[in-house]
Parts: sequence; C-alpha cells; structure tokens
Amino acid sequence: MRKFKIASTCLALASTFALFQNFGGHSEPLPPPLPAMPSLGYLDQSGKCNLRPTANGLYYYNAMISGGLNHPQILAHATNRLGFGASPLGSVQINKANDCTTVFIANEIAAQLINYSTDSYHLTMVRDRLLPTTMFSNYQLNRAVTRYQAIDPTIAGRLWYWSRTNSVKLMTLRELVGSQTITQNGVFDSQINIRSVMAQFWINHFNVDASKAEQYYYGQNGYVEILNTAWFNNFAVLTTSVIKSPAMLAYLDNRTNRIDPVTKMPSNQNLGRELLELYTLGVRPTTGIYSQNDVVAAAQLLAGHNVYTYYGQTDYMKNGYVFNSTLAANFPIVIMGNTYSPPAIGATADSRLDDLILNLAQHPSTKSNICGKLAKQFVIPSYYSTISAACVSAWGSNGNLPAVYKAVFGHPYFWSAANYRQLYRGPLDLPVATARAMGFNISDLYNSAMTLNKGSNYFDPEYTTAQGFVDFQNACTSTSVSWGFNSIHDQFQTLLGFRRGEVPAPVGLSYLGQDYYSSYFIDNVSRLALETGVYLAGQSPSYRNDIVSPSAGNAYWSFATTYGMGPAVQNYIQVTMGLGLVVRFDGNTLPGPYSLVASHNYMVWQIANTTSMYPVWTSSNSPSVTHGVVGSILSTSEFMKK
Repeated sequence: MRKFKIASTCLALASTFALFQNFGGHSEPLPPPLPAMPSLGYLDQSGKCNLRPTANGLYYYNAMISGGLNHPQILAHATNRLGFGASPLGSVQINKANDCTTVFIANEIAAQLINYSTDSYHLTMVRDRLLPTTMFSNYQLNRAVTRYQAIDPTIAGRLWYWSRTNSVKLMTLRELVGSQTITQNGVFDSQINIRSVMAQFWINHFNVDASKAEQYYYGQNGYVEILNTAWFNNFAVLTTSVIKSPAMLAYLDNRTNRIDPVTKMPSNQNLGRELLELYTLGVRPTTGIYSQNDVVAAAQLLAGHNVYTYYGQTDYMKNGYVFNSTLAANFPIVIMGNTYSPPAIGATADSRLDDLILNLAQHPSTKSNICGKLAKQFVIPSYYSTISAACVSAWGSNGNLPAVYKAVFGHPYFWSAANYRQLYRGPLDLPVATARAMGFNISDLYNSAMTLNKGSNYFDPEYTTAQGFVDFQNACTSTSVSWGFNSIHDQFQTLLGFRRGEVPAPVGLSYLGQDYYSSYFIDNVSRLALETGVYLAGQSPSYRNDIVSPSAGNAYWSFATTYGMGPAVQNYIQVTMGLGLVVRFDGNTLPGPYSLVASHNYMVWQIANTTSMYPVWTSSNSPSVTHGVVGSILSTSEFMKK
C-alpha cells in the first residue's frame, strides 16, 4: 500500500487563523501556531483510498469519476476551472494524483461551498504590508483625502489612486495565494479557490470602472469586498448589495438621477436600464419581456438612491450610501405589471428597490441569463443548454447561489472528458496561472513582506500628515517584494490593453479566452513566463521557495549536462512542474515524451547559450535555463488551455 501525506481542507486550516481583518492602526495579532500537514489516507490493493468522501463531498466525487477522466486529469481540471492553475507546492500534486486526491478535492469543493472563507492570517499580514490601504474603511481613507486636498491636491490624488489600485490588486493577491496555507511542513495548496473564481465572475458581471467610481470603490467596505462576500448569498441579496453600493451608483450616474417635480420623469436612466438589461433579465426592451416604459419606471424607482460626496460622509459605519427622499419618486410606480407604492414622506429608506430586485430574481429570463453566463464560464458550447437547465432547476425563488454552484460543479458534464482542456485562459487567468505554476507562494510573500517596517500600523488616516503619507507610500512600494508582486499584477494591463478594474463598459469582459487571441496577444503571452521569472528572481533568495529559484536552475543545468537538453526538458515538465501525467505538448495526453515547437526550442537554446540577450542573468549559476524552459512551456497553446 502506498502511503503519503497531504493537508486537510484549506477551509479547516484557514478557520484557525480567524482573521483580524481590521487591525489598521492597532496592535498586530500574534502569529497563530502552524498546523501540521496531516495524513489524508492511503490506497488499498484495489487503488481506492481508505478514506471516503464526506456526505457532502460524495455528490462531487460521483460526478468526478463518472466522466472518463483519470485521477491526474481530475485534479488538473479542478485546478484550472475551480482555481487559477496548479501550484507545484504542497502535497496535492498532479503527478501524485490518485483516488485520495480525488476524494480530497470532492470534499474541498463541498467545504468551500458550505463555509464562507476569509483571508488567512498570513495572507492578511501580506495584505497589510503590500496593500495597506485595504485595511481601512472607505470613510477613513476619504477623511484623509479631504485633509490632504486642502494641503496639496496632488498628494490627495496619490492616496485616491493608490487606494483604488490596491483594492484591485487585492483580487490578484487572493487569486495567487488564497488557496495556500503555511503549515509546519511547508506550504499546502488546496489547488482550488472557489471564492476568488466566483468573485471574479460576479465582479465581471456587475462591472464597474474603478477609475470613474474611484472614491467609492476602495476600502475595506468598498466594491471588491462587497462582491467577495456576497457571492455566497442568494442572487437577490447579491444584486441588492451591488445596486446600492456607492461605486455602482456613481459609475452609472444614479447620483445625478432625480425626479422632475413637473414631468415626474427621471433625469438619468443608466442604472435602471442596466439593472433590467444586463444584470437581471439579460435582454433588450425590444424583446417583449419588458418595454422602454419599464426602463423609465425603473429609473424613477432608483431616483433618491444616492451617495454622499466623498468629503461629506459623517457616519463611520456606513460606506457612503444614502437614500434621499427629496429626489425620489413619491408616487406609485408600475414595472412589468407590478405596482410599487411610495415610501412615507421624509423616509430614510425605500424598500421598493428591494422588492423590485426580488421580483426580477424570480423572473425566468433572469434565471436563463445568469445560468447561461455560468455555463459559458465553465463548460464547452455543446453543454451550455444542459448545464444552464441544471442551474435553473437549482435556482429556487431568489437565486440560491450555493445550490446553483453545486448544480454546475457537481454535474457529470462538468467533469466529462469532452469538457477537459477545451476552454482557454483569458487575460485575467494567464498571469496568475503562470506565476502559480512557477511556484509563487504565500510563504515567500509572507517572509519577504514581514521584513518591511511599514504596514497599516504606520499610517493612520486620521492623523498622518500629507508628507507623512508620501513617505509611507514610498517606503511601502520601493521594495523588491512589492516590485515583484506589482509587476506580475501589471501583466494584466499588457494582455488586456487597459488596467485591471478599469473595463470601460458596463458589459464587462468576455468569458471566452479565445476572444482575445491575436498576434499581439500571443506575442505578449510568449514572454509572460520569462518576465515573471525575472520578477521572482528580483526577490531575495533568502525568502524564496519558488521553482525558478537558483537551486532549481542549477538542478536543471546539471541534468541537462548529464543527459542532454531534450531529456532535461522532459524531466522538468514531468518532475519539477508535475505536468507529466496531464499535458503533452503535441496536443495529445498521457504519457511523454514531449516535443516543444521549433520556435520554443530555439528560445531555450538562445537563453541557455546567449546570456547577453537577457542581462538580468549574467552568471553560470543563474536560473536562466529554468526560466527559459518554463517560458517555453507556459507560452505554448497547451498551457493556455484549461
């Protein structure tokens, strides 16, 4: 019997670290004791794990083993669709996959859809050092902006911009290492990260251009955090949270929407139109499901849902939302045949919006719209109708999202061989998947970040002077770990053509990776891993365990010297990166040997023999060969599949 060790669920470990999400300006929590990496089980003579799925995990396990995928393929599929690509760190590895890892992933999916997870202690501490403004509320940050504005508008603008970009980078941080936990035995990676996968989906569905809603986007209670928590609720609650968020109200101009006392017409229809057309029903008013009169009526109902000016908010506990009855429609409104009675004169709230969203959440077109988008995100086109129908059946009255996710992720079609490696990574997946495949991990980040003597404890929005903030920001950003992380994040802009979080239209991004394919896109992708390797190499080797560290480079070079470049490439793919049982680069699967296309073989040869082309690598002990091989692998079309 083969025995091996593996960690228990990521959620169980993460719950140990409960989570000090608001210690900015206060004493930092003490590190919790590191958990051990417990044994998962062992295989019996028939190849079955002695531990079986939990009652909740059995549903997913049965779907996994019914689709024709072997255990390594099941694990690879899970990491690509329910996470952001496989990491080579920890015990759950593709080249070691068997029935025990399949049982583990089944249980982990169930756990992540039952228990809402928060940032681990170590991720929180990295966040505090690299993205310190995310530790404060929108109110606190805007109070500082107000003070700085009177002293130097340029410095106020720096705090605006840094706070907004840090909120976007927090998504990237969670995608990179949110599935990882530091244990007594090293980094454990559960390899799936449903919270971040679904947060990305919903942030795209309810797209807000952060550059337009800047003062309302950032902070601990800002737009990113609304979606990061509400993804786990029902669709009606999620949509209500989004529509009432100051960022959405500002982005779609509802803060300028008011009722004309004479004509009773709303002054701005943007949010009313998108609420019906994009966010719920998913069709235009010309389809007959609703009319232009319903768009006007929805805009009437939304009048009065407003935001404080960023400098005018006085309630520390609120995020800037306010209902202003003097701007509202104080008369009955009819939308799609339903009448919504006005609130009382002078009311500080209006339940009509909640009622409207409840009715929209129950509409068949809304179910079809959301379930159709989920199908496009996770399965091949020939499965769209089946997966969408399963999603609709699980919807319930208000959109029970955990049940919807279960219907999609537990469907046999999701785990079928026909659905395996048939989708393509888009611009938001590739930089994260590349860095993870190269060993980017929470341990390296934490060890590097904790050497910095700057974090939220060194910046108090209430008292820090304008020049003090400038000095604080410079100290936070002028470090190798900050430079490395930010450089990986900035690759989104290279692939997208604009900054992450600044999608210029309410419709969001395409779900289909191939929609981005062009010669320009492929050319940038071909350099992605090489550039990521440079960023990782810029961090101190004392704090790094990633697979492109000098030790890995030296091991590769030694293997190549003894056995030749071809076998070294194959060994690197099979052993170091753990892809041997999943990917073959001539388009087939199982097992090797592997062949790189001629252009990539040439690139490896150039890097190995012409270090002057890459001046960052100047000595024979550098990891240049490893970077070259990783670059070759990760820039092929096979890695772009998921």
